[in-house]
Amino acid sequence: MKQLVIMRGVPGSGKSTLALTYGGVILSTDDFFVANGQYCFDPTKLKEAHAFNQDRTKLAMIKGNEVIVIDNTNILRAHIQPYLDLAEQYGYEVTYSIPLTPWAFDAQECFKRCTHNVPLATIERMIAIWEEIE
Repeated sequence: MKQLVIMRGVPGSGKSTLALTYGGVILSTDDFFVANGQYCFDPTKLKEAHAFNQDRTKLAMIKGNEVIVIDNTNILRAHIQPYLDLAEQYGYEVTYSIPLTPWAFDAQECFKRCTHNVPLATIERMIAIWEEIE
């Protein structure tokens, strides 16, 4: 069965490290913000970045990739829904994956470990609005 793995977690929680363990194609909205090997986040382009990642996911599904991993924060169900719709359309079984690191919901520790300079206040807000799914 083809599998769509949806990573969930705040920046610095260990999502990307865990995503590597699944193999397959790893797709992240963050990829949109990488140019010449440098990560340059622009919040005004976030909607465009999500559309970019959803389009790449659709293409990967059309190609029939057996395992596709979505390496985004996916804090709310609304963030995940476009991927769920694609999974249904293309026959992918969905699995959610949350890092089991001891610091996964410790804002201070995630802030220290985060590689994209996400402000502490943003990480704290993400933890505060975290929506349980399943």
